[in-house]
Amino acid sequence: RNAKAENNLGLVFETKGDVVAAEQSYRKAIDWGKDNTESKEQPYVNLGNLLAEQKRNQEAADLLEKAVALAPNNSYCHLVLGVLYRKMSKLDAARRELIRATELDPQNPAAHYQLGRLYKDANELDLAKAEFERTAELQSRAAAPKASQPH
Repeated sequence: RNAKAENNLGLVFETKGDVVAAEQSYRKAIDWGKDNTESKEQPYVNLGNLLAEQKRNQEAADLLEKAVALAPNNSYCHLVLGVLYRKMSKLDAARRELIRATELDPQNPAAHYQLGRLYKDANELDLAKAEFERTAELQSRAAAPKASQPH
């Protein structure tokens, strides 16, 4: 009854393409994690992602909202929820989540890219351009070779 191990097993099943077994493992991890006073967000995020891929958007949103509630300072949780809200055309909620993701992790190019997409969808082209430029800057910085250290 180890929630973390069961969550990791779900990741293995998902990688192998066995979505039924992955969903079962994530649900077990969530259930077993409820016994723990420190309920972890990861199985909620993983199951939410899995269900979103299956277009089970409302079920996914419920799980991702729970993940955000459990880990309000986790940028990734806000990012994943924001992307799902955008796909569900809940643009105000998507904006809130994606802005929060960029506030929590300003160096995350994926968060800036997704916020740029949202702004583009909303025809806020100046804001979109700024986010896409920030994305490119962060990506090029990450790809730049590090200065060699003297030995």
